[in-house]
Amino acid sequence: MATRWGIVSAGRISKDFTTALAIRGRDEHEVVAVAARKREDAERFVGELDLPHARVYGSYEDLCRDSNVEVVYVGSINTVHFEVSKMALDHGKAVICEKPLGLNLGQTKEIIQQAREKQLFLMEAMWSRCNPVYRKLAEEIRAGAIGEVMHSYGSSGAPISYPGSRVREKELGGSAVLDIGIYPIQASLLCMGDEKPTAIMATGHTNDLNVDEVIACNLQFKNGRSATLDMNSTLLLPNEFYVAGTKGIIKLSSPIWGSSRMESPNGVYEVPKVPGDYVFDNAGLLAYEADEVRRCLCQGLKESPLVPHSLTLLMADIMEEIRNQIGAETYY
Repeated sequence: MATRWGIVSAGRISKDFTTALAIRGRDEHEVVAVAARKREDAERFVGELDLPHARVYGSYEDLCRDSNVEVVYVGSINTVHFEVSKMALDHGKAVICEKPLGLNLGQTKEIIQQAREKQLFLMEAMWSRCNPVYRKLAEEIRAGAIGEVMHSYGSSGAPISYPGSRVREKELGGSAVLDIGIYPIQASLLCMGDEKPTAIMATGHTNDLNVDEVIACNLQFKNGRSATLDMNSTLLLPNEFYVAGTKGIIKLSSPIWGSSRMESPNGVYEVPKVPGDYVFDNAGLLAYEADEVRRCLCQGLKESPLVPHSLTLLMADIMEEIRNQIGAETYY
């Protein structure tokens, strides 16, 4: 039986996620409902993506009430992740919510606690962790391909903070750290076994609305290990990721959030391009994230071992500390 999806928001990331769902076919994934703040937006979304059997709603709560919806994908803007995720859980739905799950650590803890109390599946949509390239990276590290991991470097930058952009607006939950900085954070944590850093040192710039735009950060870990991260919502950065060990280096190609190529001492590993018309680079890889949600639901899991709640909480903690150190808005 297909996993029955309700899509919250008819924006760009929801379009890419829904397009990726279609790759696996309606025997595995079926979109049964779409909601947007304006019903006409949901109607247009359903028409453009050929979803003839999907119900259309002009209210997120109406979608959450739909008894045919099994799991809700929250693709709305950052400021409503908290509200909609909790709403969906209240109505007994499994939830996968775009990153960041919450605007701060407190919101993140509250959503996760609610899912645990209700015994419902919840996953932050950290699609990179479901990407075969990142899974191969973890495998290579475990196998000792580069010896003991000592350092990683990653950058995530694109000119997405400009007048009128959601990313620069305080009222819309803007933040370079929350929007794109989360990617080198998760990559570095993966290489360190998802350990909590022993120290975080960050510097950066905020805009006139006190929203973070440029960040340079160093994470320190036990036994002399470290990570260097660059995050920027005003400039295009290399968007590559490197991890160095005592026996060699592994490189992940750009873009860091959806890399499709890894170079290691054992050779080159590449993931074929997933077909489809997407807004964002390599967004076809979202299909692997959807597959992970389906696998977890079919097995009765309440969280994904690839993106566990502990990782979501750790990333939220780190991101809040980085923003605190540079004096940026943390949305308390």
